[in-house]
Amino acid sequence: MDRERARASSERAGLRVLAASQPARLKVASVLVASSSSSWSYTTAAAGYGRFQCTLVNGDGTFSADPNQCADAALIPTGTNDPTSPYQGDQPPPTGAQCVQDLNGRYYCGIAGAACASDANCDNGVCSGGVCTGTYNAQCGADDSLCLGYLYCTDPFGDPASGVCGGIGNYCQDYTEGSDTNSDAVNEALWNQNCASGYCSFNQGVCATHVTTIGGSCADDPEFAFFKRNACPASHTACRIEGQRGFECIDTSSNIEQCGACATEGGVDCTGLPGVEAVGCVAGVCEIWSCQDGYTWDSATASCKA
Repeated sequence: MDRERARASSERAGLRVLAASQPARLKVASVLVASSSSSWSYTTAAAGYGRFQCTLVNGDGTFSADPNQCADAALIPTGTNDPTSPYQGDQPPPTGAQCVQDLNGRYYCGIAGAACASDANCDNGVCSGGVCTGTYNAQCGADDSLCLGYLYCTDPFGDPASGVCGGIGNYCQDYTEGSDTNSDAVNEALWNQNCASGYCSFNQGVCATHVTTIGGSCADDPEFAFFKRNACPASHTACRIEGQRGFECIDTSSNIEQCGACATEGGVDCTGLPGVEAVGCVAGVCEIWSCQDGYTWDSATASCKA
């Protein structure tokens, strides 16, 4: 794809300097595209590297294609719609894109395998041999434009990395995909899809190998991988402190404000339940002991009703 990327190295490197203490700069990005329908679909159901989903979720939980979602008018730019930007998310949407299934079973517009007549029919990447190319591990040298969707070929500074799309050491935290209003866990799930390894190093912002064995090195991502695993006793969970970079050890089986899970991961604040006067958290479930004046216990819904 013929793109002018003269600003790529200097702009991306410049943003890194502004956030030198936080290599994963996009975790605190101030420019977000919250109104993008594509970003919303990713936030609710991260599943692949494509920018534009065309998936229909059937009643039985299976997926099917909805080509209408790939209509030119339906594809809202995920970023600035600027072909000179160093970010994949800022590139213009494809035109005349075909809805095809990815390896995870969901459908996207103009990803690998989609029929094409020109590069414009592909979600980034290139049209080669009548199909869009540039999926995981595709050869790209040091040219991001050869990679599809949110996949990159270079490191956070725009310099050569693995030489393949979504390879180890490649940038993986596109600002148009993550959000500073998401929990770290949600952003991590989004960015992981941009790596062939299935893991985007949270602090460094590059594709890495996820350590899952006891005694393995977490040098590539010590704060997110190592700290959370070892900071708390087995009976407690390392829960993120809202608005701060850090965690606190919580027993989610009995904590009245983070019952059942960390607050950022769906835990319930039992004290906030309507009409409760006395309440506790027992075995990870809110247990109401009495209701406020004007409320009565409703056994059918296990709640206080006005």
